Amino acid sequence: MRSKTGTRIKTAIAALTLGGGAMSLGLMQAPAAMAAGPGPGPGPGPGPITIHGCVNPATHVLSVGPCPRGYVPLQWNQTGPPGVPVPATATMSGPLTGVPIPGVQVPTPSNWALGNVTVTATVTLQYGVPVSNCPGSPTDCYLYTDTIQGSRAHFTTTPGASSPDSGTTNTGAYLSATVINGIVHGFFHGSATVVFYATSNAPSAWTAKTAVKHLDIGDEAVALLEQFFPEGTQFAGAGGPLTPPSITDYNWIFHAPATCETWNYANTGTSGDIGGINKCASLRPDAIR
Repeated sequence: MRSKTGTRIKTAIAALTLGGGAMSLGLMQAPAAMAAGPGPGPGPGPGPITIHGCVNPATHVLSVGPCPRGYVPLQWNQTGPPGVPVPATATMSGPLTGVPIPGVQVPTPSNWALGNVTVTATVTLQYGVPVSNCPGSPTDCYLYTDTIQGSRAHFTTTPGASSPDSGTTNTGAYLSATVINGIVHGFFHGSATVVFYATSNAPSAWTAKTAVKHLDIGDEAVALLEQFFPEGTQFAGAGGPLTPPSITDYNWIFHAPATCETWNYANTGTSGDIGGINKCASLRPDAIR
């Protein structure tokens, strides 16, 4: 169970916005055939029938049975909870400083740089869901997505850190453990999507803007998405009422212009590396054999 009060995470944006480790479902309703069940039943039962299904956050496709990878579980019954008449969206934008940037090094992943980034976060209420999706004993529960965009972002490598992909067999990685040569500066951009449930249907951009003005990741900031909601709001992830909100997709690209190195960090995999090793000569057209 998570509440806004007292919720602090040391590497909020590294874990939340960079992936470390909200899906636009739209205001769709379950198709009538699915919502009504597979067909005529044996007659009146003891109560409403709960239907278990899954939804793909990218395609909005619904399915029943065990959820395939990339799908989010949903539940509804024949009557269902009251729907939300219109989507509620709140957007904020503000600078974040000292964001720890994680790598995928082998054998031990660790942070390899610190970043300063302007974050634009948009929280969108999708629709009301059964209260069993939220922690505690709420009267209402809602499905949200939080889409986070990073721009005007710069990074500086941490002295003594290993290159972000070192020791892996990913494309372009330095295959042996490689300590970054010197201090490398560069820029990055990308986005992440978080899926979560909340007990409030009143996200507020004003609340978020007020909070982000003083948000500093180095000061154990409260998780960014929770800044949008009133005090006392309860949160849960797609994995169940006792799980925290989690990322479904992320994709960040880091460039080091001085060394012509690039590292791509995404939920679908990583490629490249940044080790402070000059690759510019090998990229010249006259150097290609």
